Amino acid sequence: MKRTILSLLCALFLSWGTQAQALTSNSLKSYTIVYSLGAEDEEGIEAAQYLQKAIEAQCGVRLDIQSDEKKAKAREILIGHTLRKESHQAYNTAFGPFDYQVKLTGKRLVCAGGGAWALKKAGERIAADLAGGKIGKKYEFAGSVQGEFLFPREEKVNLRILASNVWDFSNKPNPEAWEKMGANCTDSVRAPQFAQLIRAYMPDVIGFQEFSREMTALVEKDVAQYGYKETFVPEGNNDTPIWYNENTVELIETQYVRFVPALWSNGGSKGYSYGVFRHKGNGKTFILFTTHLWWKSEKVQAGSNTARAAQAHQIVAHCEYLKAQYDCPIFVVGDMNCTEKSKGIRMFLDNGFTPCYQAASGFSDPHNGHHRCNKNGFGRDRGNRTRAEAIDHCFIYNGKESQIRHFICEMSAFTVKITDHYPNIIDVIL
Repeated sequence: MKRTILSLLCALFLSWGTQAQALTSNSLKSYTIVYSLGAEDEEGIEAAQYLQKAIEAQCGVRLDIQSDEKKAKAREILIGHTLRKESHQAYNTAFGPFDYQVKLTGKRLVCAGGGAWALKKAGERIAADLAGGKIGKKYEFAGSVQGEFLFPREEKVNLRILASNVWDFSNKPNPEAWEKMGANCTDSVRAPQFAQLIRAYMPDVIGFQEFSREMTALVEKDVAQYGYKETFVPEGNNDTPIWYNENTVELIETQYVRFVPALWSNGGSKGYSYGVFRHKGNGKTFILFTTHLWWKSEKVQAGSNTARAAQAHQIVAHCEYLKAQYDCPIFVVGDMNCTEKSKGIRMFLDNGFTPCYQAASGFSDPHNGHHRCNKNGFGRDRGNRTRAEAIDHCFIYNGKESQIRHFICEMSAFTVKITDHYPNIIDVIL
């Protein structure tokens, strides 16, 4: 009799323990979202906050958030590489920058991934599955955001511009410093990530710098299916090309100009391109310039500040010429290798060009936008520097009735290893 009662109690206990592992609507309120305090914000607290909002929207329950350095709770949803052993076990798997994996282990739901985009995508599914009662005791899934459109536009935004220096490291083997860091900066590794950057935002026009023919071929094969093409392909290479989505805009006129004299052109890599476009949705015309100004400092090569100012003046003059022809909004983006206090940028500011980050009526990212990424390795550098100290610039000129809505500096972790310039995105109501 005693053995029978004991057996029943054991069975009941085991049954309770199994049921406790399932994450149900009743047990959800007892869970805490835990993030890595040592992670960058977008893979740490911001990912946790995103998951918190997604769960609240889907389930009507607002979970508490805490860092992994605080005392562990009985039931936790771990997001990112936390200090919990379950997270360490998940990250024994090597994740690509866009991959994610989710698994319920005991009373901990582990959400792991290669970066912020992957963690957010996984979080969205977790919230949806919670709302649908689909998180049983064997809950597990994996996936990737590669090839997905991730950032829809605000309703009235009808023009999106992407600007990015790509860091030309073409036809070179992976440097020893990168090998030691367990990373790879060859074009074949970086190109798919640039392609996903384009796919994630789906810009109408793109202004590149340091974009080699080798990188062009690799990226183009992944994004041509979405309608992207280059405005003009010269003999040799256009280091500052413009790409556009022929599904959304029509190319009217384009030109590529290399700066002269060669002394200030760095092997012909310094110059600019422009494209005149007609928006297929509303028929409005706009112009995009992308440029890369001379790169050395005045201390390294005397006359460098004046050279950049002269190059900026050439662009300003060309903008005036096109304004007289088309009288439409003109956007100038690029790596200008100097800050707002310099002669080069004053050339734009003193002639009526407005920084897009200042003109944005919605979100405006305050970050500087530049970090270390070269043959000697890479490192994220946010510091306390502001947009006024940036060397990558985005201007609007002759704005007419256009409105800059958002200025975004894309700093997800994967961008640290693909170029030394965080990409900029501008959302416009044209």
